[in-house]
Amino acid sequence: MNTFLGNVARYLYDRYGDELASLHIVVPNSRTRVFLLDELSRLIDRPVWEPRHATVDDLMRELSGYAPVDRVRAVVELYKIYAVRHAEPFDTFYFWGEMLLGDFDQIDKYRVDADMLFTNLGDLKAIDEGLQYFNEEQRAVVRRFWETFGADTRYSDQKRDFLTVWQSLSGIYHDFRKRLAEQGLAYTGVNPTATRAVFKLVERTDPLKQQDLLQHAFQCIVGIGYNEALEEALLNKNELVCRMAVDACGHIEGRAGRYALKRHFDSLPVAERQRAMEILARYGDDRDIPFFYNHMDKTEDPLVLKSALEFLGNNMHHKESAPRMLALLHHPDPTVKEAALSACLALED
Repeated sequence: MNTFLGNVARYLYDRYGDELASLHIVVPNSRTRVFLLDELSRLIDRPVWEPRHATVDDLMRELSGYAPVDRVRAVVELYKIYAVRHAEPFDTFYFWGEMLLGDFDQIDKYRVDADMLFTNLGDLKAIDEGLQYFNEEQRAVVRRFWETFGADTRYSDQKRDFLTVWQSLSGIYHDFRKRLAEQGLAYTGVNPTATRAVFKLVERTDPLKQQDLLQHAFQCIVGIGYNEALEEALLNKNELVCRMAVDACGHIEGRAGRYALKRHFDSLPVAERQRAMEILARYGDDRDIPFFYNHMDKTEDPLVLKSALEFLGNNMHHKESAPRMLALLHHPDPTVKEAALSACLALED
């Protein structure tokens, strides 16, 4: 039976033959390396040098200068920060400390504003201002939860404990990141240095001669996930870097990448604005309708208008947008007229 690693080994050997030693293969972990070499040995009938290898963690450590921290040590370091603020035994902290690590990881991967997330629960106005991307029903659910804390000063013991811990989490988060950095450690989401290093490589790449390398770089950036370095790359003057950042924002799991495209849309070069609009049209949802309305009202760019029409008509079937679509039936560009007609017809499906 053919296995995945067997197929990989066959591909490598067929393509590189005795030149395997010139390769540097990145594998998920050391176990994968062992089985890959075993599959290669089944294909080779004479002595050859084996390819160099590195695990993903090895590669990230080399690129970023930080060592990945193991889970147990991360919880211990987090507890040291937590214990300064709260008296709780380590054995009762450990379980939810692991959950907290997961939350911190998600905050960093998706560039959530930690200070906003862990805001003062009594400041409902500030909370409301941070819900601008929610619809009214979602806002109401969030408000009902927070109002159970802000509406009454006579808290139960459980509410009081929750409130005390929650209000300290922003400081714990920042101190924890600082403590890891001082020790040369990082968990997956916290460190954008690897992303910056990959983009530096992209800057030196010839797009005509090194397409394979660019594809691997793109996969690395998407695999690392969203962080501040990716957002910085959207504003990079290097055309190749900016384009790759735009494409990566569309492929990264979650909405953080698409939020970044919307935030920086007006600062992107014309070609990348068109590409960003295509991505948002393909992957957007009803929360993106105001964004498309805004740009339909202020642009005459045919490609932007066509993407907006594709999104509102063919993808969302948004009947409330019909007047805007009908208005574009009289647009001077024939391709916009055609897109407007297609969007109008899609409303009838």
